[in-house]
Amino acid sequence: MKTLSRKERNFLEREQELIDLALDIMHEEGFVGLTMDKLTARSDFSKGTIYNHFSCKEDVLSAIGICCLNDLNSLFSRAMAFKGNPRERLIAMHVAYMLNARLKSDQFMCVLSCKTSTVKEKSSEKRQLISTEKETQLISLLNDLVREAEQVGDLDVLKSRSIEAVTFSHWATSFGTIALMMHAEESQIVKKLDVEEALLYNICVMLDGLGWKPLSSEWDYLDTIERIHNEVFAPEMEQLNHQ
Repeated sequence: MKTLSRKERNFLEREQELIDLALDIMHEEGFVGLTMDKLTARSDFSKGTIYNHFSCKEDVLSAIGICCLNDLNSLFSRAMAFKGNPRERLIAMHVAYMLNARLKSDQFMCVLSCKTSTVKEKSSEKRQLISTEKETQLISLLNDLVREAEQVGDLDVLKSRSIEAVTFSHWATSFGTIALMMHAEESQIVKKLDVEEALLYNICVMLDGLGWKPLSSEWDYLDTIERIHNEVFAPEMEQLNHQ
């Protein structure tokens, strides 16, 4: 790995400081509230310095999305190391996604917004390439896990059309459940649910439907969740409990 010069380190540290300030603004005022003028007013840097880092608001959003993808890659890699069967490690990835969303909710929504044409057209080409690279890494981890389940006989991928179709169903189930639980909390049905219990239920319905073994009738996945909390994500669980 290349050793960064002091100038390069200073540049990256300043950029991260600006990203953190942008997240503060978004947390207080939402996506619409973030502007380059507000970022300049909030920081100790000149507008010219800020524009050396980001060409526009959408470029800032793209940078935030990359930070989230970096966090997810780290969490997913830890989930993959969980000592369990392929389905248990897949559940560990869903837990990782849920923890990331609950601990860093502003970043969580940024990843999807960065896929819209409005953001993609205005963010820098370099950040678009980095975002695609990071997303590819995440998808590869999931694809590898699906492939492993097929190899050990826990899943018949042909019945599910393709590895990519199975991977997409995971993302859609996880994102949809978490987004609704976090952003439709006033809904009468959502009020009565626990986010993690709802996520595990939806995952098990999907995986049982795919025939991914062991089925939920054959395995205690609540125990699996508890082990994942204690063995993989204890620091994140402690942070969540203190929020």
